[in-house]
Amino acid sequence: IADSREISKLLAPVIGNPESLAYLRDNRDLQGAFERTGGERDYLLKQLTSAKRAAERALGVSPQFKGDVGLSGEAERLSKIVETLKDVLRP
Repeated sequence: IADSREISKLLAPVIGNPESLAYLRDNRDLQGAFERTGGERDYLLKQLTSAKRAAERALGVSPQFKGDVGLSGEAERLSKIVETLKDVLRP
């Protein structure tokens, strides 16, 4: 913790959540533990929302790179991850 204000902002909620505290102990990652203070479902929702926004921003600049094999490969890898995620979450 670089700034003492982070103690109340980040550490206090983590200590109050057993799931987050366990994550902190296992991974020594305060930010990651804080992100889990709302529970694993809330954490996943935040990650999905963040990924969606990033994909939308990438889509906005992608037309100028049409035909770029390297970028196309990255998009294909992302697509496979999304398909796997959909399979995991499907009822």
